[in-house]
Formats: sequence, structure tokens, C-alpha cells
Amino acid sequence: NQPYLLEKLLASIPQDKKDIQTIVVDDKSESTHLNAVKQLKEKYNFEFYQNDKIKSAGICRNIGLEKANGKWILFADGDDNFVSGFYDKISKYFNSEKDVIFFSPKSQHINTGKVADRHLSIEKIIKDYLNLKSRKSELLLRYNFMAPWSKMINKKFMDIHNIKFNKEFGAEDVMFSTKIGYFMKHFEVSKDVIYCIILRYGSNSRIFNESLFDIRLNARISRIKFLNQNLSKKEKDELNSFIIN
Repeated sequence: NQPYLLEKLLASIPQDKKDIQTIVVDDKSESTHLNAVKQLKEKYNFEFYQNDKIKSAGICRNIGLEKANGKWILFADGDDNFVSGFYDKISKYFNSEKDVIFFSPKSQHINTGKVADRHLSIEKIIKDYLNLKSRKSELLLRYNFMAPWSKMINKKFMDIHNIKFNKEFGAEDVMFSTKIGYFMKHFEVSKDVIYCIILRYGSNSRIFNESLFDIRLNARISRIKFLNQNLSKKEKDELNSFIIN
């Protein structure tokens, strides 16, 4: 339902690179936006698919995963975009055999273009890991970098561990990111910025109501149960002070 923002995202992805497969999955846009989506299909030489089930970012991302045939996966939300020159930053890792490559994002307000604060918590996780390389900073990287974007994920690694998204609206990323952090063995962290989060009122991350609260709470409970069952006592003790964040 935000084709003008989606176009900014698509425009930030180079069309002349033969080693990128760009997949766009429309999350049940309302009929008033379908003509604009059709125009984007005609303008951009990317693959377009439709989620015909319940409205869910998780279902859309799973559709993308089913269609993806490359070595690496990069996710993006339809109202964000990649920064200028991001291709050169990620292409350095195309031949890597790591499970995950982490990058730092930035954020800005949609109306003013000024720097926002949505990226600061992840930026701190990245900086702390690069500066400290401590066990705590690694655990924070593994389990508090909750977003699916701003990281390159090896598709073979995801397939081996059957890592996919939940379909529940508002809690799609929680267990996905938790399992990425738990199962990854070989990873790399880059100080480069490749992704820009656009802060706007009305986006899914800014919606708060009783139903969504329950969904997000249950997702966090599932996350804590998973970590309690799979982490060592020492790891749980180290994580205890910040795992519910």
C-alpha cells in the first residue's frame, strides 16, 4: 500500500548487475494501489509475486525464499531502501563461505530526511562487537540483532536448519532472527552501512494495539523458551540481564 516508497527501494537496487536476483512480493495491496504496482512491474526488470493468503510480511518473505536461487539472501522492507554504493560493499563477500555477514544500518525521518534513532540499538551492537570482541558482545550480536535486514544470510545455511518466518502479523522476525543467531557458526561483522530504515508514522513497527501486543508478547515468550532450552547455563546467565529486550 506504499508504491511510492516501494519505488524508492527498487530504484536503490542496480538493474544492470546480472548476479542479483530481485524479488518483490506484494502483501495484499488494496485495489486502489494495484495500478501503481503494475506500473512498477513494467518499469523495473525484477520478479514480482503476490501474497494471496493472509496479510503477513512473514508469508511474503517465505514466498521470496521459495523463489530465491542465489547463494545469499538480503531482505528489505518495502518502505526502506539501500544506501548508495551498497552493491560494492556486499559484493566483497559474494565468495565468502560464512553463514551470516552483518552490516550496520542507518535511519532517517521520511518527511525531513534528518537522521532518526531507529538504527542506534543495532549500530551499538555492531560497534561493541567490533571494538570488544567479547563473549557478551557476541551474544548480543546473536540474540539482540532482531531485524532480518542489514545482514547477508547464506541460503544453504537457512535451508539446512529450516529457518523461515512466522506468519503472525507483527511478530514475523522474532524467532527467525533468534534461530539465525543460535545456529550460525561462522559469521563476519562489517562496519559498512548498506541499509536505511525510513521512520514514518503508520508503518507496521509504529502500530500498537491490544491484539498486536499479545502477538508480540507471545513471540517473545517463544524466544525465551527456545533460548532456555538450547543455551548453556553460562550463556543464559550472561544473557539474563538483557534477553527480554
